[in-house]
Amino acid sequence: EKHPDVKTVAGGVESDFAHSNSNSGTMDAAAKAAGFEVLGWEKWLLADTEFSTQVGKWRRAKPDLIAISSHPFTLCGTLREMKRQG
Repeated sequence: EKHPDVKTVAGGVESDFAHSNSNSGTMDAAAKAAGFEVLGWEKWLLADTEFSTQVGKWRRAKPDLIAISSHPFTLCGTLREMKRQG
């Protein structure tokens, strides 16, 4: 094990894009198969520009790892919000 302290995973996905949904399903199944506890998946749309609700839910859940299945536009917006919220 390279990171034995990582036990929980939360995710984010563009729910209106087929390949993002497909990839998040694959990521979810792989995380569970590897023994991680999946805390849930936050959703947004490809055209969204505001991610404070999703990031706030991650902050409260305190996952060890966050996995995101999205395009660069929403990924960058999500990362910017994560930085803003600390």
